[in-house]
Formats: sequence, C-alpha cells, structure tokens
Amino acid sequence: MSDDNGQRRGSAAGGVFGWVLVLSVLLGWIPILGPFFAGIVGGWKSRRPDMAFAGALIPAILWTVGLMILSKYEVKVGGQYVVAGPLFYLGPITGAAILGGALIGSAKRGAAILGTLVFAAGAAYFAPKVHDVCKVVKDVREATQSTYVPEKNMKCPDNLKQLYNAVLTYADSWNDALPPADNWMTAIKDYVTKDEWLHCPEASTGQADRFGYSFNPVLGGKKRKEIPDPKTMPMIYDSTDLTMNAHAGPENIPKPGRHTGKNNVIFADGTVAQK
Repeated sequence: MSDDNGQRRGSAAGGVFGWVLVLSVLLGWIPILGPFFAGIVGGWKSRRPDMAFAGALIPAILWTVGLMILSKYEVKVGGQYVVAGPLFYLGPITGAAILGGALIGSAKRGAAILGTLVFAAGAAYFAPKVHDVCKVVKDVREATQSTYVPEKNMKCPDNLKQLYNAVLTYADSWNDALPPADNWMTAIKDYVTKDEWLHCPEASTGQADRFGYSFNPVLGGKKRKEIPDPKTMPMIYDSTDLTMNAHAGPENIPKPGRHTGKNNVIFADGTVAQK
C-alpha cells in the first residue's frame, strides 16, 4: 500500500512538474507574472501543497540558475549584442514566483499564506534591482533599431578620450613609450581619476569585472613617434573581450556594434569615430 501511495505521489508531482515547466516556458516572455501563473496552474492541478511544492521545485531551480548563467553573457538580439548582466536579479524572483504560485494554487489556506510569503520575499529582493533589469529591456528594444542614435552614445566616446589622455600621460613618464598591451589598464590607472571611465556603459552595467575596452596589441610598448599613421591606427575601442587589460585586435569589436549598431574607436591621434 505504501508503495502505491508513493507511486501516486510521484506521479502527481511529475504532473505538476510538467505543467509548470511547459507553461513557464510558454509564458516566459511575461517576466515574473508568466512563471507565477504557471506555478498557480501546477498547484491547482495537484490540490496538495506538498505535491505542488515538489513538482514546482525543479522548474523554479532551472529558471533561477538559467537566468543567473545567462546574465554572464552578451545576448544577440535583433542583430546586436545586449549585456544580460541584470538578468541575474531576475533569477531569484522568477523562482520565488513559481514556488509561491504553486503553493497558492494548491488552494490550502496555510500553503497559500506560505506561498504569498515566498513570493513577497522574492519581490523584496528584486525591488531594488528593477532599474537595472529595465535597462536590459530597454537595450533589447533599442537593439531592434537599425538607425544609429548619437544621443544614446554620449558617455562612451568621452570615456575613450579620458583613457587616451591617461595613455599620453603615461607615455610622458616612460620616455614616450605607450603602456604594455597586456597590462595597459593597470599601467594607466593612476592617471584615470574616475573608475567608471574604464568601463563601457553598455558593457559593464556597474559590474566591476566587466570593462569592454581593448587596447590595440600592435601598439603595446611602442613609442608614439614609431606609429606610422596615427590618424588611421586604432588605439582603444569597444571589444567583445570584457576583461580588464583586454588587448584583442580591432577585428574583435562587437558585430553589430553595441551602441545602437555602432562601436566607438579612438585612434592614435586622439580622434574618436563610430564604426
């Protein structure tokens, strides 16, 4: 008899799992509310809080971990790359929405109260992060634009000018030699008065370990007078390599550009251009 009961419980939990997983995927385009509704349906199908929780637990974990992993990458949307970092904050609230919804949907008063508390805890965690996540949504919308919008690309060119000035100041202290390419940010950091200048605003979103600028490796350690044509030689530019001291070649700039379809490049003569 106990085996039969165990099989029935396993079957019930499996049914909840299927409903929650399928519906959360189908409704995933509606952040938070879609997974919450999926959880409610799963809980309603089970009518038992323990089965509702057991069946919704794995989908909740998959969504939470999946969004956190996705946040570490740039996502190509509409032909452009969008930094997905703030999606990290969407993971816990999505998991809480699924579990809370499942408990509420089970139609048991105690479970509904617990489900409400679970969802409220997720919402409390997420509330301070709403602005960052909304920025990702805004970036996705802008990524579908085919026309370059200069007004949305004001900060990055200024960052490059500040970095260029810091490179020249470094060269003045090192017998006209530019910093080594594999250590360029570290080398000029004493001449960079604001840390934010080291971070492309479309790549870092406030994350200290994401930078988004590369130094041209062919210029590492070279003296300024040795640069053959400063007007056409890229020095610092937007890059797919987001690490500190990135020195990927110009061929590694984002394609399409991360600034409404274009990238920023500062040449060895100090001229900034959009490519």
